[in-house]
Amino acid sequence: MVLGVGLLELISFGLRSAGTKLPYFLNPEVNFRIAVTAIFLLVGAAYCGAGAGFTAAKITPTEAMRAQ
Repeated sequence: MVLGVGLLELISFGLRSAGTKLPYFLNPEVNFRIAVTAIFLLVGAAYCGAGAGFTAAKITPTEAMRAQ
């Protein structure tokens, strides 16, 4: 998240110094509530993915092939 905000600020600085008029990039802002929600969703998805991976690691390949 910090890298994303930093990148937006860098783009904003470059556009301001070039004299362009793109209001979306000239005034970058990040809604804190949305950022925190996104972080929680990503952590939750990673947790579920890790759980599925650990479960799959317990099954031998031959058992997995028979189950199909």
